[in-house]
Amino acid sequence: MTCPYQAGPDIARMIRRRSAEPQQVRTAISLERNARTLNPRMTLYRDRSAADIARRAGLGKLVDQAAADLDARPAELYEVRRIYRRRGDRRDSSGRGWLLGPDLSDKGTDVWRSLRAVATGTRTDLLKLLAAEQVARGGTIETVDGVPRLIIERATPPYPTTESFYLTVAVAGATKERPAFDELWRFVHRLDLPRQLDALSPAVQATPDTARDPDPRRVRAARILPGQTMN
Repeated sequence: MTCPYQAGPDIARMIRRRSAEPQQVRTAISLERNARTLNPRMTLYRDRSAADIARRAGLGKLVDQAAADLDARPAELYEVRRIYRRRGDRRDSSGRGWLLGPDLSDKGTDVWRSLRAVATGTRTDLLKLLAAEQVARGGTIETVDGVPRLIIERATPPYPTTESFYLTVAVAGATKERPAFDELWRFVHRLDLPRQLDALSPAVQATPDTARDPDPRRVRAARILPGQTMN
């Protein structure tokens, strides 16, 4: 349908061709928007998005239509968690624990991810639930390309470190998680390493009873239940 390399020297010719294929443009923008909901870096082209190219070509109406199409579809509220590992860390020989690499500032290339759908419903209902969750447990709502995210925890050095946030996305059935993810998540949180954000904001330093709970799903259990459906 489209080639990511066309947004380079061939971009002028690609814009002319795509202007004559509005439905393909709309489909490409929809796919990209849904992917960028989960990861803003997942643009269709290396250094620019399909939506930006479409607007440059005078096809902004198609961008708006694609967004409206996605907003009208059934949606899911996802919990996204990531673990940014330290270079050289590994399972210990018993298989029941973890050994860390020597340099706590050395970020490894292995990022573990957990993606879980925790509620389903209309986008309007789920955005209300997202706002209610912010009131209940704090965090910051940030909007990227029209998609709000509730940021619960930001990844900051040293490593390993974690991040977690909630967002809504058109139903994609994308729940996935490594078998040992929760084990490693709890291990990293028990390390209680000094974080850059802690140094910058002493008032929000984590304690065992507050921000860095070993299992954050315990905190939200009374508010968002896995598999919850919004009627």
